Amino acid sequence: MIVALQPAFKNTRRGTFSRGTVLCPTCKAAIHLRNSEQVDEEFSARCPGCGRRSFHHRRDMTIEQLVDRRKKPRPA
Repeated sequence: MIVALQPAFKNTRRGTFSRGTVLCPTCKAAIHLRNSEQVDEEFSARCPGCGRRSFHHRRDMTIEQLVDRRKKPRPA
């Protein structure tokens, strides 16, 4: 008799989320935006490196698809 053992963990597929990134014109630090779909054509964002606020265009933003590492779902 052959018994197939199943692994102890479940093979669950994790979700992904999109994150927009623009660069600070002063210090070239990456500024990450969680709601990249909801920004206007021109928006301002504060740099986490130097603290300056500058204007950016939507066409300058790069979109990244990342794996969601949270156990709780993200708020809508």
